[in-house]
Amino acid sequence: MSALQSGEPMMTLEKYETFSEDRRIEVFDGTIYDMSSPSQEHQTNC
Repeated sequence: MSALQSGEPMMTLEKYETFSEDRRIEVFDGTIYDMSSPSQEHQTNC
């Protein structure tokens, strides 16, 4: 995972809603984290 630059402003609901539904992100304490897709192994073992 990689966070955006620490100088970025905190995430707001308005900003979150502008992201494409295809983009996999999670937000923790106002910081955006780009998430990778689940592995094939994870998908078949769950």
